[in-house]
Amino acid sequence: MDGLVGRPAVLRDHATRFTAAGLPWLEPRFLALEPAPGEEAHGVLLELEEDHWRAVIAHEDGYTEALVLVWADGAHHEATALVLDPAHRAAEGLPSGRYADRLVRGALASGLPEHVVERYRDAQRRGSPVTRWLRPLVAVVRRGTGHVGLGAAVIAVVLGILLALWAQR
Repeated sequence: MDGLVGRPAVLRDHATRFTAAGLPWLEPRFLALEPAPGEEAHGVLLELEEDHWRAVIAHEDGYTEALVLVWADGAHHEATALVLDPAHRAAEGLPSGRYADRLVRGALASGLPEHVVERYRDAQRRGSPVTRWLRPLVAVVRRGTGHVGLGAAVIAVVLGILLALWAQR
């Protein structure tokens, strides 16, 4: 689904927050859409083929589909959004730098407002401290192996060893 082009959109009475729980040390929080009276959530309106939508649903856990009315291109559009299930909500926290970097790049490419881009840049700067030193390690392993999956596996093993040693202190 890379290369999809969407349109900036606003959803009223909702907000995006880093409240979707991830893996505490690697991907602590993800951005989630939540009901929030009086607030606005900025995002991207995409038209997806059915098989692409099924792929998104299969990948995302802890969300429910909601029919919403968004504002894009000077008009209202009915859309389906994935809203975080309250049972899966965690306290608001910081995402990994890697995830925040993807949000910044996506927001810039999609033409989202500058205040949204700056919010993601702030999350990028303040992101999970563990991922700040893991990112260069991933790049080194990726260059050495030429394979992202193998690089991630090596890092997972190294991280597992470090966590086991830390737990034994």
